[in-house]
Amino acid sequence: MNNKHRSVTSDLLKLLPILALAFYIAFIPHQNYPYPVHVDEWMHMAYSKAIMQAGSITYLEPFIGQWIMDINSNLETGFHLLLGISQQVTGLSWLTISRYFPGIIFMMTVLSVYTLAQRQGFGWEAAFFTCLIPTSVGILGPAFMVPMATGLLFIPLSLFLAFNFKTWPSHLLLFIFTCFLLSMHAPTAIVLFIILIPCILLNIRDNFRHSLGLTLALAIPFIIPFPWIFQLLLPTAGLLPTAQPLTPWIELPLLLQNYGYLPVVFGFLGIISLALKGGKKNFGLIFGLLALLLVLVAFYSFHYGLAILFERGLTDMLLILSIIAGAGLLWIKTIKLPSRSKSKYMSFLSRNLGNVLCPCLIVIILAVSIPSRLNTSYYHLIDQEDYNAFTWIKDNVSEGYDLAMLDPWKATAFTAITDKKVCRRIYFYQEPVDQIIYNFLHSGCSDTAFLKENGISMLYNRWDCNNPNLIEVRKNVYLTNPNLSPSLSIQQKVHNQGFGGIYNDSPGWWHPWSLNCTPIFSYPEPGRGGGSSVSIKMSETEPFAPWPVADWLQNIPVEAGRSYYIGGWIKTESIAGWGGAMIIPHWKGTGYTRIDETEFMSWVQGTNVWTYYEGEVTAPAGATICTLSCTLAGCSGTAWYDDIVFIELTDIKPLFDENIAE
Repeated sequence: MNNKHRSVTSDLLKLLPILALAFYIAFIPHQNYPYPVHVDEWMHMAYSKAIMQAGSITYLEPFIGQWIMDINSNLETGFHLLLGISQQVTGLSWLTISRYFPGIIFMMTVLSVYTLAQRQGFGWEAAFFTCLIPTSVGILGPAFMVPMATGLLFIPLSLFLAFNFKTWPSHLLLFIFTCFLLSMHAPTAIVLFIILIPCILLNIRDNFRHSLGLTLALAIPFIIPFPWIFQLLLPTAGLLPTAQPLTPWIELPLLLQNYGYLPVVFGFLGIISLALKGGKKNFGLIFGLLALLLVLVAFYSFHYGLAILFERGLTDMLLILSIIAGAGLLWIKTIKLPSRSKSKYMSFLSRNLGNVLCPCLIVIILAVSIPSRLNTSYYHLIDQEDYNAFTWIKDNVSEGYDLAMLDPWKATAFTAITDKKVCRRIYFYQEPVDQIIYNFLHSGCSDTAFLKENGISMLYNRWDCNNPNLIEVRKNVYLTNPNLSPSLSIQQKVHNQGFGGIYNDSPGWWHPWSLNCTPIFSYPEPGRGGGSSVSIKMSETEPFAPWPVADWLQNIPVEAGRSYYIGGWIKTESIAGWGGAMIIPHWKGTGYTRIDETEFMSWVQGTNVWTYYEGEVTAPAGATICTLSCTLAGCSGTAWYDDIVFIELTDIKPLFDENIAE
C-alpha cells in the first residue's frame, strides 16, 4: 500500500508541472497578443455570437448576410453552441475565452492522455510528449480556439473507454462522444473511427459483443443523419477517386521538425516496446497509429483522399504518436547495466542508467522545443488601433448602418467584434475581387457609384477618404451621407445589373451554377465600359451528351401574366458547338418548382464584340420567380455578360439609360 501511495504521489508531482507546461505551450501564440490569432478563431467567434443572438441554430449568416445557416450548412454547430454557452455561463469576454481557453482545454487533453496511458504504466511520460504537439497556421493545433483543438480531448477519452470498459454504458458514452464530435468537427470523428478499427478487429474473436458495441457506437452517429446530409456529401464523395493537390501551406518535414526529431525517435521506440509486450491494448495503439498513417500517406504520396482529413489528421496522428512515445521513454527508464565496478558511484550509475538518462533527455527535448515554439511566427488580423475602432463602431454606430467596406483581410474580425455585415472578406487567400476594394480604398474612396452599387453604408479605412458623400465620424470611420441612395431605378428588378456590387467571392445577388460540365466562372472581368463583368469558360467537346450547362443566376420575384422587358450585353470568344451564349428567363412556381423557360434570342456563337440583346417576355401562369440566367451551354469557348436588364413593362415603354442600351 505504501509503495502504491508513493507511486501515485510521485506521478502527481510529475503531472502538475507537465500540465503547467501544456498550458504554457498553448499560451505562447497569445502571450504578446490579446486578440484571437487565427482567422478561424475570429470566424467561430462570429458564428457563436450569431447563434446566441438568434437563440437558434438556424440564423442569418453573420458576415455577408445573404443566406440562412442551419445544422446542414454549418457542420461545426456543436462547437459554436459549446463556445457560446461557455461565454454566457462564465460571463467572460470573448477575448478572454479565445486567449485562455485553448490552454485550459489542452491541459484537459493532456490529463486525459495521462489517464489512458497510466493503466499501461507510462502515464506521465505520454502526457509529457503530448505537450509537444505543435500549433501552426496550416494544421492549426491545440493553441487555437477551434473545433479541432477541442476534438483532440475526445480521442484519448474514447480510447480509454474502448480499451478498459466492455459494457453497454461505456458503449453508450462512446456513442455520445461520437455524436458530439460529428456535430462539432466531423474530421475528428472520422479519425476516431479509423483509430479504433484495429481495436474492433482485435476483439472480434475473444469478445464479439464488445467489438459489436464499439462498431455500433461509432457507426450509428454517421448513419442516422445520412438521409439528411446525403446531398451535402455527394460533392465530397466525388473527390475520393480523384487525385487532389497537396495543401500548399502544410510542409510535412517542417511539421515533424517542429514536433521534434527526438520525440519521433521515442515514438518508434514506443512501437517496439509495446509490440514486445504484446496485448490487445498495446497492439490497438500501434495499429491505430498505422491505420491513420496509411490514410495520411495515401493522400501525401498519391494525392487520394480528402484534403481536410489530411490537414486535421496530422495533429491527431501526433497525438497518438505522443502517447506511444511515452512507452518509449518508459523503456529508456528501465535500462540497467550489469555492475562490475567496486565503485559505489559507478555501481549506482549502472543500476540507474535509465533513470539518469530520462531527465537528461527531457531537458534536451525542452531546450529544443520551447525556443522552437517561441520562434514560430503567426499572422495577426488586427492591431490595437483596429480593435479600438471596431469596438467604438459597435457601441456608437446604429443598426441602420449595417453594411461595411474595409480591408478584406480585417473583415472577419470586424464582423466578430461589431456584429455588422461586410461586403467581402478574405478567408484563405486574396482574390482578384479583393484588389478592386484595395484600389478603391487606396484611391481616396472617391468613386461614389461604387459605394451605391454595393449598398455601402459605412467605411473603415486607414488611408484618407476624400469623398463629400462620406462623413468621418471618428478617425478612419466613415458613414455614407443619408441622402446617398442606390442607383437602381425603382422599375429595375434585377439587382447589381452591372456586376459592380461585391459580396464575398461572387458579384452581389448573382450565383454560379453548372450541370454536366466543369466550367470556369470568373469575376471580376473587365466590363464593356471600364467596370466589371462576369464570364464563363467551357471546354466541353461534342457530342455534348449529357447537355452541359453553366449559368450566372439571380432569382427575381415576378407576377404571373405580367410582361417584362429583358436585355443585356454579351461578348464571346471562340464559341463552337450546337449551343452557345444566351440570356434565359426560367420561370418557377411555389417551392421553386420549374414551370417553363422563354427563349427571346438565339444562341450567340463564334467570336463577337460586346453586343446588346433584348426582348419582351411574359410570366406564365403560376410563376412567382424568374431565375434570370446568363447561360453558356452545349459548346466550348468563353462568354462575358454585363449590364443585365429586367424591367416590368407598363403602358408606356420605359426609356432606357444610354449606358444600358445604346
